Amino acid sequence: MAYCNLSAVGKSACGVAVIVDVDVGNSRVKWRATQNNQIRGQGAHGTFGEAVSAISALGTPERIRLSSVANDNLAHDVEAAARRWGCDLQVAHTTKNAGGVTCGYEHPESMGVDRWLALIAAWQQYQCACVVVDAGSAVTIDVLDSRGQHRGGYIVPGMVMMRNSLLGGTAKIRVSDEIRRDITPGLSTQEAIDHGMLFMLRAFVDVVHEELSVREVNAKIIVTGGDGELLLPLKSLEAAYHRDLVMDGLAVIFP
Repeated sequence: MAYCNLSAVGKSACGVAVIVDVDVGNSRVKWRATQNNQIRGQGAHGTFGEAVSAISALGTPERIRLSSVANDNLAHDVEAAARRWGCDLQVAHTTKNAGGVTCGYEHPESMGVDRWLALIAAWQQYQCACVVVDAGSAVTIDVLDSRGQHRGGYIVPGMVMMRNSLLGGTAKIRVSDEIRRDITPGLSTQEAIDHGMLFMLRAFVDVVHEELSVREVNAKIIVTGGDGELLLPLKSLEAAYHRDLVMDGLAVIFP
């Protein structure tokens, strides 16, 4: 489902440039328009083309900052809009070092740029050891030490992907699309599936955090992504949810 939230103050109204951050994921395109460091509009759509009219209502952007892990067609929509608006397009890539963070991959370019930007944003905001969790189509969990060194990570199926995989092999199970925020033992097949998936993911994150905390003092858990809020609360009192951590990272590398 697409959502959109606008505050119609464009460049023409106050002379301050509109900057649009775009996070192209595997299942949807998220965007956020800022002006003078204030959010003026944001939304999520199936394609960037669906967001163009909403963004145009805010004024012609001066810059687009892009993170994309999806197929080229979705990214091409953003490139086409940048040409139409005549604005600069800045495309993020994973590098060895940025924003105080050092990538742990031997070949940094093989790490998803969304994970990289989330790490950079988390480090900029907290400057401490942390476990960064991005819960979307897949759930990624990355570990950052107190020096800003990326210590690697994990990638597992997200909740919808896990549910679809389970239901694909069990023809007689029928459940609704809603996923409940509960990990108590399920009293129906629907509850048993949803609570079980959520319990597994929360426990996974907690264990990764516990292992990091053995070596690092005051390590935090930072959660983002469309299903991120479902993962909270976690056992750690040092857990926080940031809705748009990837776009926060874009603002760090392209100030």
